[in-house]
Order: sequence, then structure tokens, then C-alpha cells
Amino acid sequence: MKAKCILEIVQEGQSALTMRPYEAVCYNRKLLTNNRSILDFKYYDSRFIQYYEDPADIDWDWVKDNTLVDYGYQGDFSPEFLWKDFAKYL
Repeated sequence: MKAKCILEIVQEGQSALTMRPYEAVCYNRKLLTNNRSILDFKYYDSRFIQYYEDPADIDWDWVKDNTLVDYGYQGDFSPEFLWKDFAKYL
């Protein structure tokens, strides 16, 4: 909970999101990831999420920056929301 930035490293060719982006959004943390799918994520915001292909391209000043992170999360990933969404299909 004290982390200001979450690091995600996925295997080459992975296209699905892991839990890391969801954690970043729920806890208002920066996310550093090599998962290209992040660019299509509903909450993608380049101020808070940095995508990299080569570790040499990581902007360490961005990682160290203490900018307040706020994705405007509205509870989309909560069990209550998921249940309501599931119930629509019953």
C-alpha cells in the first residue's frame, strides 16, 4: 500500500491485462508496464501509466515524481458492479 508505482512485466506476446492495471486504478498508483494492451485500457492515462518496450526507455524521473494520481475510478471493478452487469444477461 505504500508503493507509489506498480511495476508490471509480462511475457512477450501477452495481450490480456493482468490484475496490476486494476490495482493501480483502485489504489490510485502509477503503473509501469510492458503490456501493449494497456494502451486500450479504459483508464489509460499517460500521466499515470507508462508503457515501455525496452527497459532502457523507462523515464525514471516519471517514476520518482510524486504527482497526485487520480483515475476518477467509479467502482467499475467492485463485486457489486460485476453482479449487476452479470444480472443483465440472465
